[in-house]
Amino acid sequence: MKHDRPEIGKGFGRLILCAVAGLALSLNGFEAQTAKGPRPGVFKQSLAAGSGPMKQSVKSAWSAFRAEHGEETTAMWSETTGLPTSLSNFAVAIRAGDRRQAAKNFIDDHRSLLLQGEAADNLELWNTRQSAAGTHVDFRQTYQGIPVHRTVLSVHMAADAVTMLNGSYFPNLEIDTLPKFSAESALAAIQDDFGAGALLGEVAHGPELVLYPHGEVRQLCWLVRISSWSPLGAWEILVNAQTNQVVQKSNLIKFAEGRAVVFPENPFTTPEATVGKLNYLDESGFLRGSFARVGRFVSLTGGRVELQHDAASTNLDFFFFPDDPRFAEQNVYYHINRIHDYFKDRFGFTGRDGQIPVAVHFPDEETGGPLDNAFFEPVYQALAFGAGSGAENPGGINNPAYDADVIYHEYTHAVVDRIVQLGIEKHDLARAMGEAFADYFACTVLDDPEVGEWAFGTPNGDRSLLNLNRYPNDQFLPGTNKREEHYTGWIWGGALWDLRTALGAEVADQIIFQSLYFLPQYTADFGNGLQALIAADNVLFHGVHRLTITRKLNARGIFAVGAAPIHEVTLPVLLAPSGITGGSVLVTEMSLSNRGSESAIVEFTYTSALGSGGGTATDRLDAGAQRKIPNAIAYLREIGIDIPDSGSVAGTVLVRFSSPDCQVTAQNVVRR
Repeated sequence: MKHDRPEIGKGFGRLILCAVAGLALSLNGFEAQTAKGPRPGVFKQSLAAGSGPMKQSVKSAWSAFRAEHGEETTAMWSETTGLPTSLSNFAVAIRAGDRRQAAKNFIDDHRSLLLQGEAADNLELWNTRQSAAGTHVDFRQTYQGIPVHRTVLSVHMAADAVTMLNGSYFPNLEIDTLPKFSAESALAAIQDDFGAGALLGEVAHGPELVLYPHGEVRQLCWLVRISSWSPLGAWEILVNAQTNQVVQKSNLIKFAEGRAVVFPENPFTTPEATVGKLNYLDESGFLRGSFARVGRFVSLTGGRVELQHDAASTNLDFFFFPDDPRFAEQNVYYHINRIHDYFKDRFGFTGRDGQIPVAVHFPDEETGGPLDNAFFEPVYQALAFGAGSGAENPGGINNPAYDADVIYHEYTHAVVDRIVQLGIEKHDLARAMGEAFADYFACTVLDDPEVGEWAFGTPNGDRSLLNLNRYPNDQFLPGTNKREEHYTGWIWGGALWDLRTALGAEVADQIIFQSLYFLPQYTADFGNGLQALIAADNVLFHGVHRLTITRKLNARGIFAVGAAPIHEVTLPVLLAPSGITGGSVLVTEMSLSNRGSESAIVEFTYTSALGSGGGTATDRLDAGAQRKIPNAIAYLREIGIDIPDSGSVAGTVLVRFSSPDCQVTAQNVVRR
């Protein structure tokens, strides 16, 4: 299937201006070309006034909020409740010193908008997350003391202000909270649902009473989390407490398909094994250390993953070669520490500083043979790698424990699990984003966009972040109308790699990692992801990359209500072209103005027509500012575009604004 990526700014042709002294080019009143009709990439329907279930009190509260905090404030709305699922592009000063109390105060102060007027007492503190981008406080909704399942409001604070809110809240809940069936009955119903042949582990959580508000009927349910080995899964199960029927069963395991990048540590391209340093080992003589406990899987006992440590050394030198099964343990241990240090050193992330159990040679309980998969198990907080039956076999893979890419992918799932819950329904957009984030960080560490070369034994891998997939056209597996989270994730993963290409790994990695903290719990989609990237860039880099982020994701069919449109125009610029005599120099003057009340980002892309050089750079234009630039070429050099500082040059500059209140004019003048 052929994919053609649309060109951003198509329709704005470049113009080379002839060297005529005194010729002026004015672009006052320029209006950006906009697409007609709805954009398919807006994932949540924005309710217009008077539509859907939105009450008049919420409409009034929304109008008052924008009047107080700025018309640039944007919202996304729930079609089910008529309440906002996201507020962004605002800043509300924090009143209290305690950030958790400040977050609760913000919700309480705006309960008419956020809770349909209900008391904030229905929210309990669920989690507080700290990042380089700020403080993120999550509140779980309760009803008569019972948690409302997967219903979380998150308040995001940077510096001394609340800057974003997202999540969900269900008002007007009325339901009988006295269960007719006991917790023991719920466990029996779960066993019946799995069938007699299932191999279930011990209950890891619950049974716990929760209110399940999703769907047409509100239900009181028993919530249970349990792992099973046949079928393989980490399950979250809801059993109706009034009927004892299983109403939802979700597998929480985030599987990778054992696909990895060929790297020096990978036998696909480097059959000669290299020696790496094993850090953080304890003195047991086994592959156990501060951040990993690696061994062959034995069993689950009392909620603990039991491992057999086959690789042992009296002097802590583990020299087992790839044809030795013990090689899997040492290879995994080395790479777990390497990816742990990447997240900690690059982002200051300490959420995985504990010892994570890692099982190699994980069995396939159904067949008795080696498992052709690898996964992060969230209930027991463990990583598992099957030995693989060999890529030459139908449906088989090579041992993923030999592959740095698979290890980094699975470890990223474990990292993301400590920051945000990316979906729970199989193959939804949030789970697709989770797979894409795992692919991205595995690939950026290895500086290679291909995923799956070793595990699948193919030089081009099984999936690549260098793809042209777009939303919504490429969200379904070819030939079907169904999503598959790894395939659907190509869209988001490709967009993230586009950002890395445009911004460089150092900047892109920071923005992408910090954006995780701005995603809503459980319900994230690609539009939320774009908002989160912009929010992270605002905090980390004062928003200077907003245009690039918006442009790259729009090219993937990804849009969000909070993303400002791009306004752009092409201008000719020149310096000392041939034909001017008597010592005269012909230069281009350029004037910029911002009539808005907010500062704007201006992006300049220079393309040479005479001489050489070119590139892209950004600058900021303050609110109400007017700036006269006497020499456009000199200015473009100053902000970092590579243009020769001698000889005649001429070309075009594509100017993009983040605000429609900005204008640019240019004229050519002769100077002696």
